[in-house]
Amino acid sequence: HWRGEIGLYFDDNDWENWFESYKQFMGFISELAKELNVDLFIIGTELEATEAQEKYWREIVSYIRGIYSGPLVYGAN
Repeated sequence: HWRGEIGLYFDDNDWENWFESYKQFMGFISELAKELNVDLFIIGTELEATEAQEKYWREIVSYIRGIYSGPLVYGAN
């Protein structure tokens, strides 16, 4: 399967669980980005089925912004 299919059949509970897991993963990675002083941080790539979940993405961006202060980008398909 392609990562753009993640969430095609999710219900509200599935979305909440997926984004909580993703938030924890991205928190770990954003800590590394901060420590390594990387130029920019990509918060996701081609996660097409997740893109309509604006509320959760805003939470992810806010969380990451609290850790990493450099530019944030999203790699759309």
